[in-house]
Amino acid sequence: MDITDEYAVDEFIAAWGAATRPTEYGDPAHCDECAEANRILMALDRDELDRTELIESSNGWFYAWMGFEGWLYFLPGIVKTAMMDPSKDLRILLDQLCPEYLSSLTLVRAKALHKFLHHCRACAYASDDSERASLQLAIDLTKTDLPPAGCAADPARLT
Repeated sequence: MDITDEYAVDEFIAAWGAATRPTEYGDPAHCDECAEANRILMALDRDELDRTELIESSNGWFYAWMGFEGWLYFLPGIVKTAMMDPSKDLRILLDQLCPEYLSSLTLVRAKALHKFLHHCRACAYASDDSERASLQLAIDLTKTDLPPAGCAADPARLT
């Protein structure tokens, strides 16, 4: 990670703020697979995520069970992992930016992610048309100039 990427990651994490680890992921009592996903996710250190688990969904199948609160908790680690070699691994981040989660962000977090995604676009880390389209969609979904649909226009939430 070069110094500008390191600065962008640090700035993103500071702006993202604290996210509490969920007490459980999904419904571990539902079935053995849910219980195993919960056990794996509870054992993960978000600052030391495994690149191969994030890049290959068959290795990191359990991330599908993290839910929105888990995604809020793990996103800083996902960003760090993707930025270790962003020209090769930006897809790690882009694959985790589902529109439902992006549209549920607070304005402060949307603004932080929006700024970070602009850094990725300015550095031309999206390596193909599919990545550029995914990056642009995430940038569009994290715009904070207007409140999200259904959100009261509260200027205090913009800070």
